[in-house]
Amino acid sequence: MAEASQQTASGMAVVLGLDEEKTSAACAQAARETGAVVSPANFNGSQIVIGGALPALTQAMELCKAAGARRVMKLPVAGAFHTALMEPAARQFKEELDKAPLAAARVPVYANVSAEPVQEPDAVRDSLERQLTHPVRWEQTVKNLVAAGHTRFLELGAGRTLSNLIRRIAPEAEVQAVGTWAEVDAFGA
Repeated sequence: MAEASQQTASGMAVVLGLDEEKTSAACAQAARETGAVVSPANFNGSQIVIGGALPALTQAMELCKAAGARRVMKLPVAGAFHTALMEPAARQFKEELDKAPLAAARVPVYANVSAEPVQEPDAVRDSLERQLTHPVRWEQTVKNLVAAGHTRFLELGAGRTLSNLIRRIAPEAEVQAVGTWAEVDAFGA
């Protein structure tokens, strides 16, 4: 992905307070006007992340503001992840993924590209490959997990970004972010 990011000057921005339809339309218009790639990369509920080639990204940011976004901020990242600009990385990843032995998952794993559970090796491979070039459907994934009866979420690692998003998407869920083993043990008790 780092190599793919070096092929085209690109980036990402977060759009707050603009719905999926208007954000997608702004990206499509910016792509047409600039002739460069820009598209939604993460659907996170009240915030949508867009990514693309810098001229198209800048144009899409302005169009999102004009469409009524509360705020649009460029993110400090080195590429346009989860967009078509990651196609070179997806091809290389597929070559390696095809070599890896995979068994059926013992439990359903929700793929971020479809927000649906996958278990069979071919579906897992397909989801892993497509997630590099397609948007993350985080909001729908959380909603689908809750609808399936999964209401306890644990975010491992530094920060609370995903925990905060889950709380907004599913206020009824129990959510905890932990960054140490002691916090993990306490959560499981």
